[in-house]
Amino acid sequence: MESPINILLQTTIPTISEAWNVNRFSLLRDHLGSLTGQGGRPLYNVTARDRDAAADGNDQVLSTLDTTDFDELWLLAVDSRS
Repeated sequence: MESPINILLQTTIPTISEAWNVNRFSLLRDHLGSLTGQGGRPLYNVTARDRDAAADGNDQVLSTLDTTDFDELWLLAVDSRS
């Protein structure tokens, strides 16, 4: 049996409640997470997060993406300006 594909949905901005943060993409996250294959097994494990910069300015997950278990990165380039 194949394991689910691990997807990272990542925005390019930090969490700002009135901006296009990752919560605005909850329908996409929920849809991907609801898809199943044979026997009802999930096709995707979805992690959704906003940019979270470390002291050096690099995102704490994206800067080490090659060492994670994510199979795919869905980078959502959004603008924090209204």
